[in-house]
Amino acid sequence: PTPPPTHLRSSLDLAHLASAKALLAHMATLSTAVTALSDSVAAMRSDVHAISDRLAHARIGAQTVVAATSELRALKHTAARKAAVARAVANRFTLTQDETAAMAPGAPVTAEFLSALQRLESIHEEARAVLMRCSHNRTGVEVVERAAAKREEGYERLYKFVQEKFATGLGKAEDDDEVRHAETASLMREAIRALRARPVLLGYCADEVGSARRAMLVERFVNALTKGGPGGVPKPIEVHAHDPIRYVNDMLAWIHQTLASEREMMNRLFDEEVGAKVLNTMFDALCRPFRVRFEQALEPVPPVVTLYKLASMLEFYASTMEKYLGDQAALPAVLLECNTVAMYAFFSSWKAKMEAFQAAGAPPPDDLVPPVAVQQSMSRLNEIALTLDASLTPAEARQGQIHGVLEVILTPLLRLCEKISAQARSPMDRHIFMANCVDAMRAPLVPYSFAAPRLETLMRQADAHIEAYIEAASTTVLKRCGLY
Repeated sequence: PTPPPTHLRSSLDLAHLASAKALLAHMATLSTAVTALSDSVAAMRSDVHAISDRLAHARIGAQTVVAATSELRALKHTAARKAAVARAVANRFTLTQDETAAMAPGAPVTAEFLSALQRLESIHEEARAVLMRCSHNRTGVEVVERAAAKREEGYERLYKFVQEKFATGLGKAEDDDEVRHAETASLMREAIRALRARPVLLGYCADEVGSARRAMLVERFVNALTKGGPGGVPKPIEVHAHDPIRYVNDMLAWIHQTLASEREMMNRLFDEEVGAKVLNTMFDALCRPFRVRFEQALEPVPPVVTLYKLASMLEFYASTMEKYLGDQAALPAVLLECNTVAMYAFFSSWKAKMEAFQAAGAPPPDDLVPPVAVQQSMSRLNEIALTLDASLTPAEARQGQIHGVLEVILTPLLRLCEKISAQARSPMDRHIFMANCVDAMRAPLVPYSFAAPRLETLMRQADAHIEAYIEAASTTVLKRCGLY
């Protein structure tokens, strides 16, 4: 049956009420959930604020770290740059380990030592040029002082090395070839070249070299004179002491050959000026031994041609050695003095011969040929002219030399012929005799251009005597014919 309206309304209200309660129950649950959510959101907000605060603090800290990092990076870059500069300075102004070891006390003088010494010289110069002019002058002063001290120590060791080498080995005659050994010669050459930076030490070194090799040279010269070469080949020079030309020539040839080899060695060790000084010190020692033996070769006095050949030989070697030793050297001066002695003996001997011929006082021969004095004199003059022509003396110098010789030979000889011709039987005989004598004096000089001036004079004299003979003969014939 259909419920009454009242009950329907009540049922609807109850249903509405139940729905409302159920809604309220759900809303309570929802309100609880929303409250819980709100609490969670509030807690989350609080956490977010806390995180935001922490992030803000972290950002500030990060900025500090970044700034510190940038600063440290800049410091690192600066430090790296300074380290690079320090390494560059160290590499440029300090020795390497190998160079330091080569310069260490007690280390031998080697090519590495010389290289390290040269490096010290470079360091010293660069430090003065670079470091002393910049703001780091204190560092420059320290580098310069340290390099200078080490360098001076190196030069002292180098000088002692060269001194000891020559004093104990290279100055002895038996070790003469050692210096020419490639390695030793190279080391000595470089050592002495390095000493050029110290002229005083180089001068001391040159004196040591000169003294050592001076004694060696005298010993070798005496051995060449008395003992000869190894095994007697070549023979001792004094074997030919009986032949003045061979004897003196062998001595001079030995000195010249030795001078050439010693000069070559000195040029490898020293510059030209110092080398010449050392050579002069060495070869001065040969002056007295050579002069003594030369004077012995003139006893007894050799023939006049031999004397002239000796003088010519001495002049040639003097000029040759002067090119090596200089015009102030003692050895060329001694050779020129010996040349003077030989020429004086030559002139004296020739004068004595002329005086002997004049003392004879013989009249002209019947055939009016030149006397023996002229023939012998011209034979010797021809040898003298040959000697002068074969020499390497310049033409002008030859004319000067032959002028003095001809003056000494021909002038007295002409006076002798005039004295003899005065005893002729007639003026014609006298002029024929004189023309023959003058022509005999002229003949040996014809092939030599350096005697041209005197040759012209002799030809004029001969022509004058021939003209005088023609005039005298013509006068005699005319007188005999009654036409004069």
